[in-house]
Parts: sequence; structure tokens; C-alpha cells
Amino acid sequence: MIAGTFGRRATAVIGLLIAACSLPAPAAAHKHTHAAVPESSTAGPAATQPAAAPSTGAGIVAAESLRAGRGRPAAARPYPMPSMRQAIFEPLHNKLVHVPLTLAVVAALLLVVGRRRSEMEASGRWLVWLAALGGAGAYVTGRVQKEEFKGEPKEWLAGLHERWGTAAAIALLVWALLTLWKPTRRYAWLWGLVAAALAVITGFYGGVLAHGE
Repeated sequence: MIAGTFGRRATAVIGLLIAACSLPAPAAAHKHTHAAVPESSTAGPAATQPAAAPSTGAGIVAAESLRAGRGRPAAARPYPMPSMRQAIFEPLHNKLVHVPLTLAVVAALLLVVGRRRSEMEASGRWLVWLAALGGAGAYVTGRVQKEEFKGEPKEWLAGLHERWGTAAAIALLVWALLTLWKPTRRYAWLWGLVAAALAVITGFYGGVLAHGE
């Protein structure tokens, strides 16, 4: 008896829940069948006044931005791919610095391993010279590019990067000279660690200079 009464009540409650869920939401139905009426339409004559026109300068900028982006704001336009010449040579310093940085680290590792495996030492010496030549090129191009930071907030950082870069370029040149004579080759690996460390520090400051906010 009790179970039958409980079952009937449960059935009635479930039926009410299903009926409530099946009813359309008034707000949603209103949204799709009637356009929202702004409050300003019933506010009197003052509401019929047109909105203030933007300033001439702002209007010109907005129009040019939409025209340049074919109806989209300029900030949303895709990045235009530069020419191959621009991608490689402008700015040249930012590309060239990877040569001494990478080769100095690899050459130092080869010379360290070459203390036990002589076949590695010859390859390391060639890389030392390539790193030294790359360091000289990076120094020259860096001096030219430094002019862009005059009067800028990063001018002091550009000067710090230049000082470390000068030390690294000199260290790479000395390192290359040490590989020319047999009596000094035995110490080339040790000096190479110093030169590689200077190149890495220079690259760190250069990265902050180029990509830091």
C-alpha cells in the first residue's frame, strides 16, 4: 500500500519535471521573434538626436585601416612575408650572431673531447676559425645596428651587449691563434671554454635587447 502510494507520487513528480523542462523559455522565444527595443526610443525628442561624429583625424585613421585590411582592422591583418633579401639581410646582425655563438660552443666541446680522441681535435680547430670569422662579422654589423638605439630606453642595454660582444670577439680571435702552434694547442680547449662562455653571455643580452619588452 505504502509502496503503491509512493510510486504514484514519484510518477506525478517526474511527470511535472518533464512537463516543466519541455516548456519553451520565454526569454529565448522573445529573443528570436522580437527585436529588442532600446530604451532611448521612448525617451523623447532628445533620444532622436544622432550620435556625435568621430573627430576628423580618428575617422581618417579608421577608414584607412579598414581600407588597408579590406574591411578588417589593421591589427587583424596577417603578417606580410618580406622578400628573401629582407628576410636574410635586414637586419644582418641578428642572423649573423648565431654563427659564432653556436660554433664556439660546439668547437669547445670538440676540443675537450679531442684531448682523448685526436680525430675530434682537428674538426674543433676548423670550427674555432669559423667562429672567429663569424664573431668579427657580428661585431662589425653590431656596431652599425647600435645606432638604432640612440636615445631609446634600451640604449644602455645596447652598450652592455656591445661590451660583452667585443670581449667575445677578441676571445674568439685569440682562441683561433692558439690553434696555430702546437705548444699552445694543449691549452686551446681551456681558452675555448672562456670564449664560448663570453659568446653565450653576449647572446643572452642580445636576445633581451631584440625581444625584451
